[in-house]
Amino acid sequence: MKLKWAERRADELKGDIESYRALDPIRFRQGPTTTNVFDPSLLVVRFYAAVDPQMPDWWGLAFGDVLASLRAALDHALVGHVRSQVPNLPESKERRLQFPVLTEPELWKGTSKNRGPERSLEGLCSPEVLDAVKNCQPFGFLPDRDPQQHPLSVLTRLVNGDKHREVSVVAYVPHELTFDDSAPTVEIVSYAHGTSDLVDGAHAGTVIVRKPEPSARWQAVSLKPVPTIGYVETTRIPGIVDEPGIGVGTVLDFLVEGVRTTLDEMAAAGA
Repeated sequence: MKLKWAERRADELKGDIESYRALDPIRFRQGPTTTNVFDPSLLVVRFYAAVDPQMPDWWGLAFGDVLASLRAALDHALVGHVRSQVPNLPESKERRLQFPVLTEPELWKGTSKNRGPERSLEGLCSPEVLDAVKNCQPFGFLPDRDPQQHPLSVLTRLVNGDKHREVSVVAYVPHELTFDDSAPTVEIVSYAHGTSDLVDGAHAGTVIVRKPEPSARWQAVSLKPVPTIGYVETTRIPGIVDEPGIGVGTVLDFLVEGVRTTLDEMAAAGA
């Protein structure tokens, strides 16, 4: 049930993002042209975002709902199985049950002072389900992949960040800058997109051009057509993906599929 709710909420969010993009809400305007401080033969042309309408506020809340539902789906599957195995389990112990997500194999067994899932779940889960839970752990990820990039690791990082409001859940960021150079009006030396979130008035990109001759009216230099600045809806995953460029839809699909695969493996084991 929780997984279906998460899928439905994710589809709603992706659909709204597509509708918002269709409005062409982020355009770019050229700012004042200045001389390059280190080379007077070059000009600096900056571009800024003009956003209308603004990105809906509820996107972040919807993303948080998906995260919470996916995390709950894992816990509910484990609790449901334990209930079938130990019908008289005290409520206090049931409330402490949580699907483990571990990136280090030694944490599975734990220590004499801090028991890991292998011992804390022994007797509560069938051996088959306990093996399935172990096999789904990020520490058993593909040998050439970082366990931190496992879907359950990413989900845990985002859920924890969302609880403490430490992550920018959804933002528009520039990720590429391109030109129609079929008929250049000036010589382009270099260019780079900005690094700030694309709120109204934010710096979106900088272009360095050769100062034309004669240079009397270099202040009037403009790039025509205006360069194309790509942008994407981005969720930041601190410590995993800090750079922009991964779309919200991609992250949602990645997380939903990861949880679905885990639940399928648990179900196949008898959960």
